[in-house]
Amino acid sequence: MTATQQPGQVGGDEALEALDNLISTIGEVRDLLDRASVQAARVTRRRRTGESWRELVPSEPRPLVVEMLTMAQERLTAAGSQWRRAQAKALYEEGLTTQGVADLFGVTRQRISALLGGVPSLTRGRRRHQQAAPASEGLAGPDPTG
Repeated sequence: MTATQQPGQVGGDEALEALDNLISTIGEVRDLLDRASVQAARVTRRRRTGESWRELVPSEPRPLVVEMLTMAQERLTAAGSQWRRAQAKALYEEGLTTQGVADLFGVTRQRISALLGGVPSLTRGRRRHQQAAPASEGLAGPDPTG
């Protein structure tokens, strides 16, 4: 959560945008996999009639089944990575420790640190962010260790 964003506020919510993108991507991938399944069934029928792979594959419409599988995997990987990073950042900004986020995600603390590593404001640690907050807000003051 940013300094101006309140809990539950959704405006400018990067994690929510990433989740919307993931939902859209899942739908696109589902359609792509449905097409791949229909095409694979067609190829299977042709192969069972004795047609050789050498005849089958070049005559298969593009994209090939194998190409559709690759596209589906790449799209899900990209959208999933965006969602994972945005969700980790959001949880961390809302007060979870890297270990807390790691426990939720079922990964190591180091993996979460790597996910947050691309977020400059998060890599410097919380104490430095809290230094700028007035003591009247109940946040920690300057870190005496520097």
